[in-house]
Parts: sequence; C-alpha cells; structure tokens
Amino acid sequence: MFSEKLKAARKQRGLSQAALGKLLDVQAKTISNWENGKSEPNLKTINKLCEVLNIPLYSLITVSYTHLR
Repeated sequence: MFSEKLKAARKQRGLSQAALGKLLDVQAKTISNWENGKSEPNLKTINKLCEVLNIPLYSLITVSYTHLR
C-alpha cells in the first residue's frame, strides 16, 4: 500500500513529516494524510517524493497481488 511504503521510506531516511513536507513544499498534515491513506499525491508529486527520498518510482507504486485476493 502506498501509504505504508511512503512512511517506511521517510523513516528510513530519518525525516520527520515536517522535514519531508518542507522539501516538497507541502504541510506536514499533507504528509500525514498520505501516510494514513486519507489522500494520495498526484504523479508529479510522487516523482518528486522519489527524488527527495532517493528511491525508485516502482518502490512506492507497485501493487502486491496478495492484497488483491
């Protein structure tokens, strides 16, 4: 799930929600909403997230087929 992957990637980089928000020019509440599954960023922002977190795009958006059963 995107929200869980984002949270794990952020924590792995040692960033708070506020710090990541600052790097993306969004509020910490926005990061919180993404991580809690209340909303999701658009593709442009997801690309920026990947740049900031230094991770490949597929690591945030790939679907686990075991969750689709």
